[in-house]
Amino acid sequence: MNILFKRIFICILFTLFLFTIFFVLTFFNGYEFDMEKLKFVRTGSLYIETSPKSANLYLNNKKFKESTPLIVNHLSSGKYEIKIKKSGYKTWKDNIEINSGEVSFFEYELIKDNINLTYLQNLSDNYFISKSENYIVYSSQESDDTFYNIYLYDLENNINTKIYELENKLETIIWGAGSEIFFLKDNKDNFFYYNSIDTFNISDKFSINIKNIYPNLNNKNEVILESDKDIFILDLYSYNLKDLKLKENYSKLLFYSNNILTINENSIKIFDKENLNLLNDFSIQGLKNIDIVDDFYVISDYKDNLHFLNQNLQELFKTYGNKYKYNENQFLIFNNNEIKLFDANSSSERLLSRYGNKILDANFYKNEYILYYIENDLILKNIKYNNNIYLMNNLENLNNIININNNIYVIKKIDEKNILFKIKL
Repeated sequence: MNILFKRIFICILFTLFLFTIFFVLTFFNGYEFDMEKLKFVRTGSLYIETSPKSANLYLNNKKFKESTPLIVNHLSSGKYEIKIKKSGYKTWKDNIEINSGEVSFFEYELIKDNINLTYLQNLSDNYFISKSENYIVYSSQESDDTFYNIYLYDLENNINTKIYELENKLETIIWGAGSEIFFLKDNKDNFFYYNSIDTFNISDKFSINIKNIYPNLNNKNEVILESDKDIFILDLYSYNLKDLKLKENYSKLLFYSNNILTINENSIKIFDKENLNLLNDFSIQGLKNIDIVDDFYVISDYKDNLHFLNQNLQELFKTYGNKYKYNENQFLIFNNNEIKLFDANSSSERLLSRYGNKILDANFYKNEYILYYIENDLILKNIKYNNNIYLMNNLENLNNIININNNIYVIKKIDEKNILFKIKL
């Protein structure tokens, strides 16, 4: 009897040992036993990384002892609510999905709780931002001064320089290649040329009545001067004028590299600048404006559509929107109610947000975030995970959001003056 009992006991122990080994191996291979389905199911994992590190993870309101970077294994597939918390920083919230047999990776940049506006400069009531956003030109007139002082604010280097004095009010800025050179136009139709060394009245230098100026957007040493009857190419290095015998009706010109684009009602034509041979043409109903961004033509029409074309004038994409920002082959497109992201590499569009309120401005921040301003709130959105945090509330009269090397600047109107601030995230 004792021998039989021992044999049975040894068999039970061996069976338990085998079951234990089986369960351990199954567990470590990413499986768990589902009591409802009464079978083993594959689990998933979650990896959370934050900058800075040492943030706390809450998964369905359960706090984990370990801090980020953190991996959580053996999670049943399905949806979870996560929160990322760290003292002194804003909380990221997200709804995520865990898939069986996969590791779901999430990375968050933590933003400090106390975000303040740092005053930089009073831009008065008249300012112009370059396409690159590196520079701001603004005018200021003292109460006892008859002249308008013109200043150039270099955002990248935080340098504010007085560059000229105008007798008449500044009307607009015409930016040249890379925004390194530009032209000032006053309200008396005088044009002034700025080249980082000097500023002078270009209208007085030539015996022609300059009607408009079109800089070469790819060559800072060339510009087209338009008079009442003729157009000329001006070499800004030698100041030689070349008469262009362009016999084409147009409402606007665009000068880029070796090409001259004429815009007239619903058509765009591209001519070679040397021989004025017609290279290409394109038609868009209700054509409003055209711009060149990197290797793309961006055309707007009077129905608030944006058309994105390649250098061969082949339309890549069309969408509803009247404003856009560009960053590394991505266009952030927005209008009053929607923000969309267009990836030029894949020619794909993604809706990021839709609101009933007016979206006043938006911009990129780093590669995976955007900033936008709506109804007195400044919001940061993670475009990869499509979730938001509110950076600042009750921020009234914000006009512009500017990003220079991931340093954020805003222009805010206070008592009829436009004030430049910096925001440190």
